Amino acid sequence: MVSLNLMVSSDSVSVMDNGWPFTKMVLSGANAFTIKAKKHGSTMVYHPNGKLFYSGWYKNDLKDSLWLYYDTTGKEIDRRAFRNDIETGLVN
Repeated sequence: MVSLNLMVSSDSVSVMDNGWPFTKMVLSGANAFTIKAKKHGSTMVYHPNGKLFYSGWYKNDLKDSLWLYYDTTGKEIDRRAFRNDIETGLVN
């Protein structure tokens, strides 16, 4: 399970990830449609136990820079570098 913040107004619901809107559902009468916003900035996702699962950076909706991955105890288990959503290799 991932915890996300919701911003609710009279005509929309926005799903927030680290303060950045990542999906917005616009309400129109009985209908609703989803507008996907681009991810830009840092992101952190957590294991169900609250420990960090991974962290990284998005630039214009693409993975960019160093991404770190952790096991359920919080121990770092992997590092990967990305540029324009393409993995550039393992980082020691």
